Order: sequence, then structure tokens, then C-alpha cells
Amino acid sequence: MGFEPTICTRGFEKKFDQKAIEEIMSRFKQHLEIDLLRAPRTVDTHVRNAREFLEFVAKPPELITADDVRSYLAQHRHRHPNTYMHRLKAVRVFLRYIGKEEIGKMFKFPRLEPPFQEAPKDDELAKFYQALESLHDKAFFLVLATSGLRYSEAKSLRVEDIDLDTGMVVPHRNEVRTIGTKNTGMTFINGEALEVLKQYLKESGKNSGQIFDELRGKSGTWYRWKIAREKSGTKIRPKDLRLWFNVKMALAGVPDRYVDFFCGRARRTIIARHYSEYSPGILKEIYNRAGLRVLG
Repeated sequence: MGFEPTICTRGFEKKFDQKAIEEIMSRFKQHLEIDLLRAPRTVDTHVRNAREFLEFVAKPPELITADDVRSYLAQHRHRHPNTYMHRLKAVRVFLRYIGKEEIGKMFKFPRLEPPFQEAPKDDELAKFYQALESLHDKAFFLVLATSGLRYSEAKSLRVEDIDLDTGMVVPHRNEVRTIGTKNTGMTFINGEALEVLKQYLKESGKNSGQIFDELRGKSGTWYRWKIAREKSGTKIRPKDLRLWFNVKMALAGVPDRYVDFFCGRARRTIIARHYSEYSPGILKEIYNRAGLRVLG
């Protein structure tokens, strides 16, 4: 499976230490990036958790047994199911990489009950928006709320990805996507978002490149959104805006297959894959009919 042992295990002639672990993790990372085309965030998570596992068992990969995996997972058994799932997922990928896939298959993922999610109310969005002071943050907020984009997609948007006349948004426009497992399609932003975005671009003098670049740091968007939540008495987070978008589209009668397309989710049904039109004109008409409004 691409793993070639470089450590002699007979009698442990060569010590299995941290340096050996890092050498293995370096090759495992390349496997994830190149062989499996995983996204950077997934790569980092799998490498971090696989390193934790290998440090726990403290032995060369060739000697890992089901009991080793069982002992490692036992320490995470009573933690949050998501934590356990992420650890197990990384371990299974690593075991497959070293040619011990059958061991990984012995361990099952926990059953996760879908959490009860309540979308923020319209008045909460309006209060939160009014509490934002930066034009950068207002534009980012409206783009997230009216596009259905994931946070990671919205933050990486470039000026070239948005048609400032029609509001059409194509993440990674003119870019061949060769990594990751998430789909990206085409979506739109509404007139409110388009107006504020144009104001921000004019004020900032941006004509190309990344639009939203003030997200991190002590004075960045994350910090300013925290202040806005406190001022407005709301709990608005980026992922809440994606949920709000989905709920609003559903209430407006937009078919699920088109909501999925706007949100970059895989088209699951036969109708969605083979008997639906996804041309820009049709999508724009469907989006406009929903009459999405954030600020009333």
C-alpha cells in the first residue's frame, strides 16, 4: 500500500523513537496529499491523530496488533462521539496505508444521532448585522448568509469568482480542483450582499485576489464577530448562516436538488443527477424566485 518499512524490528536493533515516528508521518502525509488527494485540513487532522496513535503504541507499524488499536481507542471511548470518530478514522486510514486494513475494519464507528438544529431567526440576523462595524465584516456576513457557501469557501473567494453584475458566485473559478472531497458548484448572492460587497471593494481598492483577508488575529473578523455577538445578544456563527440559507430556501419551495447544488453538496438522486438543468440562467431564476432577504 505504499508503505515500505525502513526500521529493522528484529530484536529492536534500531530504536523506535520520535525521529522514526516523524519519518513515518512524513511519508504518510505524502500518501494523503498525493495518493488520496485529501484536502489540507483533512491531511493535518489525520497526521496529527495518526502520530498520537503511533506514539501511544510506541512500536514500529509492522508490529501493530488489534490489541494495540483497542487499547488506544479505549482511552477515547467515553469522550464525545465525534472525537472518537475522528481518532478512529485516522487510525483506519493509517492502518490501510501500512497494509493492515483488516485490523482497522474490526472497529466500528459510533452511531451519531443528528443534532437538533435551530436556524437563527431573521431578527437575530438583523441585530447581529447592525452590531458589525467593519464593512469587510458586513460584506462577509451577507455573502455567507445569501450564498449557502461553507465558511472555508467564502473566506477563499477572489474578486474573479463573483460576477458583480449578476451576483453569480463560482468558487475556484478557472481553477482545476484536484484535492479534497467536498463539491463546489455555482451559487448566487442577493442584492443586499452585492451592494455591500461593491462598497467594500471600492473602499478597499481591491480589483483582484482574495476578498476577505481580515479573518484571523486578535483584531480580525473572529474577534469582531465575538464583540458583535455580545453587543447584539445573539449567538450567530458562520455555520448558522449556512443553516439559515438552507431553511429559507426550503420554505421558499426550492427543490432539494437545487439547494444541494447551491450549497455544493453531491447530487444524490437520479432526478438530481440526470434530469435537472443546472445552467446559469435556470439557477439564477430559481434563486431569484426564492426572494432571499436578510435585512428585511
